[in-house]
Amino acid sequence: MIRFGSMSFVLMLGAIQGGVVAAGLLRKNVNRRPNRLLAALVLVLALKLVPYIIGYAGFYNAYPWLDLAPFDMGLATGPLLYLYICSITLPDAAPRWKLHLVPPIAQFAIYCVLFAQPLKFKQWFETHIGTAFNTCETVLVVLSLSTYTYLTWRRYLQYEVWLKNQFGDPDAHRLRYLRTVLVPLSATLLAFVGAKVWGLCFRELNYFQMFPFYVMLTLTVYAFGFTAFQFAEIHFPVVLDPLPTKEIDWRAAADEYGRELAELSFWRDPQLSISLAAKALNTSETRLSKAINQGYEITFAEWINRHRITEVARRLSDPAEDLSIQELALECGFNSKASFNRWFRIVIGSTPTQYRDSARIGAANNADIPLPGNQESAS
Repeated sequence: MIRFGSMSFVLMLGAIQGGVVAAGLLRKNVNRRPNRLLAALVLVLALKLVPYIIGYAGFYNAYPWLDLAPFDMGLATGPLLYLYICSITLPDAAPRWKLHLVPPIAQFAIYCVLFAQPLKFKQWFETHIGTAFNTCETVLVVLSLSTYTYLTWRRYLQYEVWLKNQFGDPDAHRLRYLRTVLVPLSATLLAFVGAKVWGLCFRELNYFQMFPFYVMLTLTVYAFGFTAFQFAEIHFPVVLDPLPTKEIDWRAAADEYGRELAELSFWRDPQLSISLAAKALNTSETRLSKAINQGYEITFAEWINRHRITEVARRLSDPAEDLSIQELALECGFNSKASFNRWFRIVIGSTPTQYRDSARIGAANNADIPLPGNQESAS
């Protein structure tokens, strides 16, 4: 008897949401490669819910021929997630990207062949081969999800480091979007890995015991799809070629760039990137980035923001300064109060108000108030 109860309806919400988002992503005329990969990923996650939606409703009992339908393509989730992250962070497709799709394509082909067989064969298959087949597939899915979750996070963390080296304010380039998407999705995938490992080592969870995991997946598909669709037209900065390996005195180079930077005012631009800084300093992006990274062991963002904080601190200690703290922060290149306060604490060790008060008291008493030095701070 077919009956759609609360369990089926809950999961159906995520499946419908996934289908709508996937269709919308395919219609986007920008970022076509990442959006197609993202659409495929969302659709795979939505289809993963289908066996449980129709299973809880009684379809498999009423229509046994639905057995072995190619809905749950567990080997596709990991590769599609990894290729999506690569597609928005690299200038070209991931190296040997087609090889990553071989396992899910093979899995889909096998299920299509099995699904097309008569019911009598399916019953024989389930009786004599089904247990071994399911165990083998579960092991492969666990390995795939674990490996690709690791590769995805490694790719993301490398991108995060690169982005911080390139731009004074990496959050302005939607870095938080990737983190917001990856955290819940990775948690859901690892929860499924845990459930699968439990089934392999102890006892396989039945349809009803797996329901909480699929509710978790439903919520993830809904949130993931909604968030991803919002940012489908964002162009992320792509990672440049690897840095040169020639031996150079990077500390001396960084000191020279620091002296030139102090003489110029382009660091006041809140949208400053390493490419703009390199042009102003008449050098290459890779050379400037490596000078800062190797010479001072800090990121480009920290290097620029230390210069900005040094200028703010100098002016705060001047009793004749008539601009407010927030006005000084904006004038020196900070585009948000939270970012300014965070960097001021990192560089100075106190709040701007505390520093201004102590500096002006010290000035009144003819005491010297030290300012942060860029080279010394970076050491």
